[in-house]
Amino acid sequence: MRTTLDIEDRLLREAKSAAAQQGTTLTAIIEQALRRLLEGAGGKPSGKKIGKLPPLPLAKPGKGQLIDLASNERISELLDEHP
Repeated sequence: MRTTLDIEDRLLREAKSAAAQQGTTLTAIIEQALRRLLEGAGGKPSGKKIGKLPPLPLAKPGKGQLIDLASNERISELLDEHP
């Protein structure tokens, strides 16, 4: 599945470097790290919840602006404008 993540610049550089050193892809490095985080002692998902996300805000008619949710670039721009 394809997704978009915001990753701290230094952390991304280190992950890319690790991928190059291991002769693999950045995707493989991130998948491996997620698997390690989610695995329990027996190598199976632990079922532990990592954290609860806050609810998404509801749009109110006439407020804000409409954006194309298929445009990762525009979404990123808006997130950068409103940290």
